[in-house]
Amino acid sequence: MLPRLSFFLRVSIAIILVKLALFATPYDDSRLRQLAQEGKWLQLLYFYNGKSEIRDPSFFLAKDGMVDPYHELKATLQAYFEPFSKYENPNDHPICRFPARYFWLHKTLHLPHYSIVNPHCTYLRQSLQKTPVRSVSLIFVTGYLGNPASSFGHLFIKLNTGENMKSDLFDLAISYGADVPKNENIFLYIYRGLFGRYDARFTDKYFYANDLVYTSLEQRDMWEYRLKMTKEQILYFRLHLWELLHKKFQYFFLNQNCGYEVARALEIALGRSLHVSNRLWYLPVEAVFALEEEGAVEKVVYHASAKKVLYQKYRFLSQKQRQILFAIVAQNYNLDLLDHCSVHDKSEILNFLLSYYDYLWLKNAGSKRVKFLKYQAMKKRILLPPSSEKSFTFAEKPPHLLDKPSLLGLAYGNNLSQKNGYFYLFYSPYSWKMDNDILEIFNASLAKDKKHAFVREFRLINIEKFSKYDIPSLLDKSFSWRIAAGYQSKVYYTNDYYMDLALGKSYDVTTHSTLALMGNISFHTDKQNVLLSPEMQWILSWSDVQARMKLNRQFEPKTKKHFNQVTFDITYRLKRNLALRFDFEEIKNRSVVSGGLQIHF
Repeated sequence: MLPRLSFFLRVSIAIILVKLALFATPYDDSRLRQLAQEGKWLQLLYFYNGKSEIRDPSFFLAKDGMVDPYHELKATLQAYFEPFSKYENPNDHPICRFPARYFWLHKTLHLPHYSIVNPHCTYLRQSLQKTPVRSVSLIFVTGYLGNPASSFGHLFIKLNTGENMKSDLFDLAISYGADVPKNENIFLYIYRGLFGRYDARFTDKYFYANDLVYTSLEQRDMWEYRLKMTKEQILYFRLHLWELLHKKFQYFFLNQNCGYEVARALEIALGRSLHVSNRLWYLPVEAVFALEEEGAVEKVVYHASAKKVLYQKYRFLSQKQRQILFAIVAQNYNLDLLDHCSVHDKSEILNFLLSYYDYLWLKNAGSKRVKFLKYQAMKKRILLPPSSEKSFTFAEKPPHLLDKPSLLGLAYGNNLSQKNGYFYLFYSPYSWKMDNDILEIFNASLAKDKKHAFVREFRLINIEKFSKYDIPSLLDKSFSWRIAAGYQSKVYYTNDYYMDLALGKSYDVTTHSTLALMGNISFHTDKQNVLLSPEMQWILSWSDVQARMKLNRQFEPKTKKHFNQVTFDITYRLKRNLALRFDFEEIKNRSVVSGGLQIHF
């Protein structure tokens, strides 16, 4: 009986000492209430509009900590003085679970007997020792139209363990994403993503897994932004990620998405604003612009898609080497055709084939046939002298040097056939052009002439994707395509709801010009028209000038008549995010010309 009494007595004394220790601090209740409303404490709890955006109870120590930052602060301070013996596993102690909170509280309140990693926190210590992080990178992945949630791009964090960015496949990648069930219905997926019906969380994996999915399987480019962070900031960030990993968030496709949450986590570590706000939408690329504007970027590295890298290696082959390569492929990869080639030609062709087999291996998830072909090529290549790997550069501009995605402009148009002039204001929350591709959402233009105001056009969506980097007989054929839908009242159609579809091929004629040849069909409510046409589009990109010309020879099945449709637009970049624009369109001898100024923000 006495030992049991002694145990309860010790627990009671411990509780009293905890309370005394807490309230013996030089900070009274008013000081704690003030501290609970500080921006950095609210950031650590992910508070917005009076409550936390984290909806995982394990993230809070107070019962109402999700809605009351003061009670959560008190509970966090009280827990600091709890004995580790209270927990069956010492790693469950709040000091081990919330190291970033205590790191910040110690900076603010000077907690007694504080250490960054308490000796009892063996899991945390092992994690920090196992993965010594030298720097932190933010990685922007370009848009992927095969998944609606990835159309605007993706952001994730990379914890760099070494200085060499070319041998970073075993660095840690921290990603944020929704918990979507397998084989989810696409309509349910869109509905649940838009209205917050999914949980989401931060997860960690090796960087090679991200590299495999994005650059190899989905053929997307990645831009790595290595950040300027002190050792203390890196440590604080790692402690914060320890708190965040696998905690449940509420996912919203338009605003509380990967870009929003990754940017908020970086704000905490950097100690500066990245202009993150929970508005109607938040685009992943906005974090890239904010980091660049804050001067937080140390270095930018481009990770090209596997197909793009292979295409560049193909370009280094001579015409003679390409002919031999195609002959080898045509004869079921018969490497005996190399027997009469020079040593140099053999080396170059085999080097390319090995890269090509690596590409096929990733695409076909380890095909035995590809494995055998690579083995045969390696046997021949190993008998030849070594050669240095050729280096090549890409002409792509990094995202932070492009114009921002939101668009606002004012222009003056003149309907030449009706001799009617008007001013119009145009706006789009997302109008992004990268590598000649277009992704545009909700572009509206409102016009005013002498008599009345009217909606000139409302494009619900406009996506244009160009096929690139094709290698005949080696890579699957890719197509250029376009889908656009909306409302228009200009040139030829009045009060017209339309849908425009196109499919074809594009060709890089020169470094600065692309030619696209497509078949086009469009549907119109005005005049109940369906139009069919061959289409030629010519795109020129040169320094600060970009021009697009499109020619359609339209056929109207209802009247069995043909007519031309010509559109032409050119933008001249005065400076970043500010440009002059000129547009011309002609249909059935009806034409309109306009010019104005556009701002990106």
